[in-house]
Parts: sequence; C-alpha cells; structure tokens
Amino acid sequence: MIKLIMCLHRRENITRAEFQDYWLNNHGPFFQKNAAIMRSKRYVQGHTIDSPLNDAMKTSRNMQPEFDGLAEVWFESEEDLMEAMSTPEMEELS
Repeated sequence: MIKLIMCLHRRENITRAEFQDYWLNNHGPFFQKNAAIMRSKRYVQGHTIDSPLNDAMKTSRNMQPEFDGLAEVWFESEEDLMEAMSTPEMEELS
C-alpha cells in the first residue's frame, strides 16, 4: 500500500474558509466520484483551523506558515499511483 501525503497551501487570493469550502464541497466529491478511475483506495482530507496556538508555535519554533490542509490518497501499489497521475481526472484536480 502506498500513501501519498500532500500538505496544501491555498492561493493567496482566497480566504481559508473559501479554500476549505471549495476543497470539501467540490474537490473532495469530484475525487470520490472518480476514485475507481484513479485507482485510489482511500482519500482523506485534514482541515486546519485558525487558532492563536498556530501563531505561538510559529514564533516559538521559527516555523513556516501553517498549511491550510493535508490530503492523503492511498493506492494499492506504486504502479497504480503512476497510472493515476496520468489520468485526465487527476489532471483536472491539479
């Protein structure tokens, strides 16, 4: 089993709320609808929250800006992952 993990930053011209709304209500359903075509076994979205703790951690640990989300896509094999990357559906998601 191969798990592809992507740490995501939103485009600068949209808010975190807009990004998460689009990701949850458009991107996610499109991915789920095409999961078999893309040979994925599992898809998980992790949404971040605005919290004073984020700023405190960035300052105290000299961290980069936090991610807006984390996506996990599971594939049976590396071959399935490579095939998925060449599908028109995956191109549309990029």
